[in-house]
Amino acid sequence: MPYTLKKTIQLLRQRGHDYLVTVKGNQKKLYQALTNYCQEQKPIAQHESQNVGHGRSERRRVEVWSVPTSLTPEWKDIQSVVRMTRWGQRQSQDYENQMFYITSLPPQGLKLSRVIRQHWQIENNLHWVKDALLGEDKAQQKDGHAPENFAIFRSWVISLLRLNGYSSITEAIALISHRLPFLLSLCTA
Repeated sequence: MPYTLKKTIQLLRQRGHDYLVTVKGNQKKLYQALTNYCQEQKPIAQHESQNVGHGRSERRRVEVWSVPTSLTPEWKDIQSVVRMTRWGQRQSQDYENQMFYITSLPPQGLKLSRVIRQHWQIENNLHWVKDALLGEDKAQQKDGHAPENFAIFRSWVISLLRLNGYSSITEAIALISHRLPFLLSLCTA
């Protein structure tokens, strides 16, 4: 079965799990439908927070809507539409961006704000590392099970380094590259 977002959501729901999915610009129809809907309707819940640190000052607003009836047959068990707006300063530069999400969770602003933050932690601690540091998106392995196998290997390497006390994967790679005996010793630690 080829990967599609709808099939993944359906599989999660069949197994009794909830989902929170980022709606990106490459999902043109859905993204435009959510943009229009959120401009036309008032949110039913909202939560704002502020964060200062890591060279930035940021404010976040999570706004939640019930689901437009036009989306319900297409998306499995969708209960809420979320718009996250972030603005502030990063390295003395002003910025603002917004993201849309669909979720099977009920429309509760504070709870969804927390779930989105957890989602970002996964993105920052795993997916960004696999792509930016280990080049997953540029990988040349395309045939058979190679993409899945290399993805598992990358995750294993990240887990192994973190289990051995490396919080920075970049520093770990610099310290252990070309030191095969040391690298293998991590597997037995």
